[in-house]
Amino acid sequence: MGEHDERLEPVVDPALLEHEEINNAARLDRSLALSAKDYVRIAQPRLESISEVAAV
Repeated sequence: MGEHDERLEPVVDPALLEHEEINNAARLDRSLALSAKDYVRIAQPRLESISEVAAV
């Protein structure tokens, strides 16, 4: 449990990057918070729109 599969590509919705800080549940008992800018620099994710705005 908790191992990273190198074949999986990180994908991030650009809307997430509008937030200054993001959180990642790295484990069930621990999480990590870092700036969105640092996350993109470190993870180099593919940016894809994967969410939609909920109707009001």
